[in-house]
Amino acid sequence: MKHLKLIPFLVLLFVVAISCDDDDDTPVVINESEIITNMTIQLNSPGNSVTLTSVDLDGPEGPNAPEISVVGVLMPNTQYIGSIELLDASNPSDIENITEEVEEEDLEHQFFFCVSNGLNASITGENLDSNGNVLGTSFTLNTGDASTGDLTFTLVHDGDKSANVDGCDSNALLNNGEIDIAQTFSVEIQ
Repeated sequence: MKHLKLIPFLVLLFVVAISCDDDDDTPVVINESEIITNMTIQLNSPGNSVTLTSVDLDGPEGPNAPEISVVGVLMPNTQYIGSIELLDASNPSDIENITEEVEEEDLEHQFFFCVSNGLNASITGENLDSNGNVLGTSFTLNTGDASTGDLTFTLVHDGDKSANVDGCDSNALLNNGEIDIAQTFSVEIQ
């Protein structure tokens, strides 16, 4: 009978021994995609500013479409200094500035820009990551003659920054990494 009392102890000892494997010492680092509910793009030139805003509090998989607003009109033949602010406002009592995280993890992120064919404008990413590749949270927008069209801003996570992907090619963007956020704004140059 004394031996039967030892069986639970031996079973427990065996389970503990096989669970203490040396292979588990390597920490697993998972860098998940950011939750981005708000994107604000500020375009400034001397004497004019335009603000593009997208708010999607239930996220891209939620049933509600994002609320998009464009405040202001672009002037023709003008250079605008652009900046992008990203927020996670899914918890209103704890709004997180995702732009800071994107800039801290600059090697893992890149903004791509798309100017639709009807819009006389061009965009160039200005700020670079620590390897000298475009990050794009700061950019320059140059307008041409009066026109209307779309501007699309896409943030790619863990993409190949040397791939020279066209920001207007959605399939190429999907194949280049995970899209954290993509938003199109209809704008006017007048």
